[in-house]
Amino acid sequence: MTVEIERKFLTVSDAWRHDVVQRLHIVDGLLMDAEGRKLRVRLCNGQTTLTFKGRRTGLQREEVELPLDLAQAHELLDHHCEGRILSKTRHLVPDGGLIWEVDEYDAPLAGVVLAEIELPEADHPVRLPDWIGAEVSGDPRWRKLNMLRAKQQAS
Repeated sequence: MTVEIERKFLTVSDAWRHDVVQRLHIVDGLLMDAEGRKLRVRLCNGQTTLTFKGRRTGLQREEVELPLDLAQAHELLDHHCEGRILSKTRHLVPDGGLIWEVDEYDAPLAGVVLAEIELPEADHPVRLPDWIGAEVSGDPRWRKLNMLRAKQQAS
C-alpha cells in the first residue's frame, strides 16, 4: 500500500494556465464512502483504475490503485455509483520540483477550481505560487462528495 500526502488549496486567479504542461480529462465515480474510507472508479485519458483510499491522518492517507478493464469501469459507473459521478479537467503545472494538479470541474460543480500538490513527506516545504489562495486540506466542505451533496441540496 502506498501513502498519499497531499495539500489542497483554492485558487485566486487563473495565472496557472500559462504554465500548464499537460491536461487530463477525468471521470470519477464514487462506489463507497464509509468512515473516511472510499472506493472510486476513474477513467482518465483511456486508462481506468479502481482506487481505495484509507482514512486521512493529517495530510496522509493510504492508497491502493489497481488497473481496471474499460468495460468493467463503465459497468461500475453505470450501475453502482448512484449519481456520485464527477468529471473534471486536470491541469498539470510544474513548480519548484513538484507538480500542481489544478482541477477544473464540469457540471454540476462547474466553476469549482481546486489545486492539489502531492508531497514526498508531510513536512516537505512548498512554495505557494501567486495564484494559490486559502488552504482547504482539512476542510470537509471541499471534499468532492460534500461539494456534490451541497450542490444537490441547493438545487
